[in-house]
This record gives sequence, structure tokens and C-alpha cells, in this order.
Amino acid sequence: NINLNIGDIIHTEFSDEFFDVIVSPLFFHHVVSIGFDPFLKEFYRILKKEGFLVILDFSRYYPLNAFTRPLKIIFKNPFGEVEDEKPYRPKLMTKSLKKRGFTQIQFKGANFSHCSFPIPLAKVTNYLTKPLLNNRFLSNFSWLVLFSAVKK
Repeated sequence: NINLNIGDIIHTEFSDEFFDVIVSPLFFHHVVSIGFDPFLKEFYRILKKEGFLVILDFSRYYPLNAFTRPLKIIFKNPFGEVEDEKPYRPKLMTKSLKKRGFTQIQFKGANFSHCSFPIPLAKVTNYLTKPLLNNRFLSNFSWLVLFSAVKK
């Protein structure tokens, strides 16, 4: 059963230590200008002790950003991005998680193929770059980065 709740993500109606796992896909790149702390604070509050937080988001270091960012300005957002979208440095998230009190913080690349790649190109890119995903340094340059942390 799935229950849909619509509300304020910073002030949820969930009780303390309510969830075993929280998964936040493609959210934090919308709140870079606000900062991650208010959201991580609430996630920490509603996550059970030893619970897992999983975050999937974009890396600022993805090489194609060097081309797509200027194109967004020149061609007035041809990719249809929401105005507040902003990829960030993976280290910013890991530092924010640590500051909030999470432990066992890890990150790795999720994939190197952009969503605008044609499927055959994406398959080739994913195949060729799969060995790079577990490399701590090179995973900074992936399109999507997967973070995990544990509430102590």
C-alpha cells in the first residue's frame, strides 16, 4: 500500500524516527541556493536510528555541463530545465551529511550517460564507463551520483 502525503518537506507531519529508509531522487539540485541543511535536518529527525538515507542527484563536474550550461543561456533553455536546477559538487553533499550527523557516508557514480543521449549511445556509454563508477575520484564526473548515509 502506498500513502500519498502532500506537505512541507522541511516540516513533515511524520513522527520522530518514523522511517527505516528515505530515498530522495533528483531533489537536492533544486535547493542548492537554499542549502541542504533544513532538508537533511528533517530527514534525520524522521529516520530511525541506524536508518538509511539514499540520495541520487546530478554532479557539477559532469563533463557535458561545460557545453550544456552555455547552450542553456544562448538558446534560452532548450532542455526545458526548471530555472532553479543547479548541479552541485558531490563533496558539498558529503560535507552536509556529515555536518547533520549522518555516518557511513558514501558516494559513487550512478551513470555517465545523459538523458538526452539516444538509447544506443547511452547503452554504449554505460557499458564503457561501468568500471569507472566505483572509482571515488572518477565518479565525481558522472552525470548522476548516488549517496548513502546512516543515521547514528
